[in-house]
Amino acid sequence: MIHPENVDYTDIYIPIFGLLGIIIGAIITGIIQIFRDRTKLKNEKLSTAYAFKGEIQSLLEIVETMELKKNLNEFINNKNKFLELYNEQLAITNNNILKSLHHLAGLHEVSYFYPFYFTVSQDLFLVKYTFKDKIGLLDNSLENIIKFYQYVNILLLDIEYNKTKKEELDELRVKARSAANPHEVIINYYDTHNIIGEVKNDIEYHKYILKILNKIVEYGKNCIIDLDKFINANLSCKQKHPIKACDQLEQ
Repeated sequence: MIHPENVDYTDIYIPIFGLLGIIIGAIITGIIQIFRDRTKLKNEKLSTAYAFKGEIQSLLEIVETMELKKNLNEFINNKNKFLELYNEQLAITNNNILKSLHHLAGLHEVSYFYPFYFTVSQDLFLVKYTFKDKIGLLDNSLENIIKFYQYVNILLLDIEYNKTKKEELDELRVKARSAANPHEVIINYYDTHNIIGEVKNDIEYHKYILKILNKIVEYGKNCIIDLDKFINANLSCKQKHPIKACDQLEQ
């Protein structure tokens, strides 16, 4: 019979303690890795939020600085004034549309019919393209950001459409200025286009653009509010407050 006190357990304990050491080490390593991953994720969330906030703020400042809404309203008002002049002239010429248009052609250069247009650099959307794969990190802020950029894209498409019209009128203006009778060139343009119909369509179309611009400002401001909340929720105590203040809060 083998008595327990006579058994040497050294060979058994060493492998067990070794195994326990490996397990504990793996657990500690795993916890450290989880902490690092969480910290990395939070930092990615914060950097993404700060980047989008900065770009959206910049775009809103551009809209304000360029006075796009004011200029668009003035553009629409000028088109309406042209229609008023046309109606007045129509009354003078006893509803002779051709004479009225010829008279207005003599009063206004082709620049009067230029569409609302401004040049846009793609550098303005560096964050949108650089962080497009990380936008999903922004949680509840995502909805307003997507809507904001959707309306920005709609505006850019409208401006690109207006660019074609602008280039057509640029050619006409050059042709008129180099012609022996510039007035005749403009009259021919009036005769071959439904000018009054075009002006009316322009008014409605640019009212629509104004609505898009208002939506951009609305969703842009909502984005800033959402992103501020998101950033605040993901900041650590020490990022929000001085270290001493955090120590006091922890106590």
